[in-house]
Amino acid sequence: MTGHAPSLTVDRDGRFLLAGRVGASDVVRLREEGERAIAGVTGDDCRLDLSGLDNASSIIVSLLLRWQQSAARQGVSLRCLGASDDLCAMARMGGVAHTIPGLVEGRGL
Repeated sequence: MTGHAPSLTVDRDGRFLLAGRVGASDVVRLREEGERAIAGVTGDDCRLDLSGLDNASSIIVSLLLRWQQSAARQGVSLRCLGASDDLCAMARMGGVAHTIPGLVEGRGL
């Protein structure tokens, strides 16, 4: 399974949607797109839907940590929704699941 190119979009309800197969060559672009999107958040809450991801990797966990840091600097609470069991397991193994809300419990949409 090759998956589709990764994308970060915002739906009409303001929920961020990360979808596709994220690889090392995508992470810088996605990090910058996410930081710009977070900078545009009005209010103090941001939801990130991960249910459209085609893979789970430490690259994605690292990306989520960067976005979490960006959100925290702006006083925004970032919460992940729909994370796969594999992505949650990677975050737990790396000891960072507790720092990203939604990665402890997994697929809570």
